[in-house]
Amino acid sequence: MVDVDIDRLNYIKKNAVFQNKDEVFLNTLKASKSKYPENAISALYDFEIANLYVQQGRNYNPITNSEPRWKLKGAIEICNSVIESFPDSRIAEKCQVLKKTVLTKSLNITSESVIPENQFSRLLVRYTNLNHLKVTIYDVGVGEISRFNKIYDADDKLMFLKNKDVVKQFKSSLKDEGDYQNHTTEIIVPKLKNGHYIILAETDTNQNTFATQTLQVTDFALVDNSSDEFIRYQIINRNNGKPVPNVSAELKYQTKYNGSYKRERLISNPNGFIGLEKTYERYQNLSVTLKKEDRTAYYNGFYAYRYTRGNKKTIDYKGFLFTDRSIYRPGQIVYFKAIAMSHEEEKSSVLPNHEVYVSLYDTNDEEVKELILKTNEFGSVSGEFILPNSGLNGDYYLELDSKSDNIDLYTEHYFSVEEYKRPRFETNFEPVTESFKVNDSISVIGKALAYAGSTITDAKVVYRVKRNVQYPRWYHYYQSYYNNATQEITNGETKTDEKGEFEITFLAQPDNSVDKDNLPIFNYEITADVTDINGETRRATTFVNVGYHSLLVTVSVGNQLDKTKKDHKIAIDTRNLNGEFVAANGQLKIYKLKSPDRILRNRPWSAPDYQVIPEGEFKEKFPHEAYADEANPNNWERGRLVFESNFDTETSKEITLGNIKKWESGKYIITLQSEDKFGQTVKDESRFEVFRENDKTLSDNELF
Repeated sequence: MVDVDIDRLNYIKKNAVFQNKDEVFLNTLKASKSKYPENAISALYDFEIANLYVQQGRNYNPITNSEPRWKLKGAIEICNSVIESFPDSRIAEKCQVLKKTVLTKSLNITSESVIPENQFSRLLVRYTNLNHLKVTIYDVGVGEISRFNKIYDADDKLMFLKNKDVVKQFKSSLKDEGDYQNHTTEIIVPKLKNGHYIILAETDTNQNTFATQTLQVTDFALVDNSSDEFIRYQIINRNNGKPVPNVSAELKYQTKYNGSYKRERLISNPNGFIGLEKTYERYQNLSVTLKKEDRTAYYNGFYAYRYTRGNKKTIDYKGFLFTDRSIYRPGQIVYFKAIAMSHEEEKSSVLPNHEVYVSLYDTNDEEVKELILKTNEFGSVSGEFILPNSGLNGDYYLELDSKSDNIDLYTEHYFSVEEYKRPRFETNFEPVTESFKVNDSISVIGKALAYAGSTITDAKVVYRVKRNVQYPRWYHYYQSYYNNATQEITNGETKTDEKGEFEITFLAQPDNSVDKDNLPIFNYEITADVTDINGETRRATTFVNVGYHSLLVTVSVGNQLDKTKKDHKIAIDTRNLNGEFVAANGQLKIYKLKSPDRILRNRPWSAPDYQVIPEGEFKEKFPHEAYADEANPNNWERGRLVFESNFDTETSKEITLGNIKKWESGKYIITLQSEDKFGQTVKDESRFEVFRENDKTLSDNELF
């Protein structure tokens, strides 16, 4: 009986449309469990609770969804209690399996594929249920890297590394707070000499939990400057960008699939360039090996091909197909027209007196009929096909091509073949212009009207109401991810009245998991299917926007403002949630954003949730790397207030900035704040940049 009860509860949870399903499900499981105190049967409910905690815990994200962080720990505690209380029961075995999935260890490491010589670098470590690492760095050759990357079996990977030269080995502690979640951290890799390396990170070789990463250490960087006629690379120093002359370069490539490799040996010129004139062959699996004195580099994965044919004139051909309609019934006639064109040296012309064929294909790609035609003086042909009365309906198509082998006109044109009926009536909703708040009762009016002008009375109406969540644009500056799952609010049936009208009423239920301080807008999609007495069905859809607020304010300004000009204006718009203008007043402020105090490049990966490297040590060893996410302007704090003004959209929707000559070049933020008719604060933000063409330095310590 308990098994059946749990199946019933899981079915309801899967199919229910009401809010807080997990919370209601959990409370029901706990209440059902209390009916069987001190009985092993109660453990069946315990297992479902633990399983629910595991599902919730898997949704943990340290940035966007931190609430379920400790759910996995709760699941382990429940499993341990069941196993201790009822060790020989069937449910104890299920708890052991569930517990094993939570306690599974995982490890992954990521590094940049190429780093400079004799400089510190970092590994991004992604791990679960680990508290220490042993890192071993092996010195290998280019060929060994290639062979290693082709190994998939874990034991074979370890065997491959067994006798390789170890150049560095160190241990690192991993932060483990016992939440059983997946975490990321960074660890420092010691300085390495020029060469190729394989990094092995492992915790306990007996448990076979390890991860590997290949790495090249070189000061050479390769910049691709190829054109259609030439393969051209520039060799530069990756630390400062200076060209490196007199570098020996070997280009290795295939011109045929599975063919033998060809080699070209070149020396870089004073500007660091090497080049090779392209033939009309394909340069496949192209790799470049660089060497100067005792320093080397290797780059692969290139492909080159010459597309143009020099001064040789080429003629391209193209066909066009048209049908009189886009949808037909079986047995009807398809009237078509086709045009044949040629294109030579930027000049297009028709292709007269040329023999072509047009074929009709059904939805199974089987040819129904073929016509052979000759184009007229205007390069066109026309004809007709009778569609078959039997067979599958669906997408049919016509195919046009030339009868000549050296002229390619090939083109297709698709159309539908369906047993359709012309619609007798249409269904529409009346526009919604009112302002609503959450938990209001909302009614929308729809109408079914025959194309002949009469109303459709006593027709069946089946409707659904779904809710989506929308956020203001400034929310996306601070959140890279958010959940926007659609939720069905209600559904039902009604009928049209003597006027052909019908009314749908629903409660504007908000999503309680959404923070109302973020000013979400709940978009309710109302869909109605109206079926008349003849069985014809027409659908209509409308939308209603509802929020904790009733006003939307929007501020707009150019992305870049030249501070030598004095005509810059800020546009302000105030509307209700359904798009109708509403006059409002408030305050506008502009702040200079505080940029980092050093030049930073973009992070090669997102900042880890456990940053264990001390900030002082990090900045010393990586002076141009972001410690967290401070390189992202969306994370910069507001600095000096440079402009402030009140606004009232009833009198004006623009604010003139005037003279901004003394403003510091760089990034700024505009904040706009107002109140709706219910006293709810609403706001908007916009970001822009101020510049001057003759600025002597880059603003905000930007790299470029």
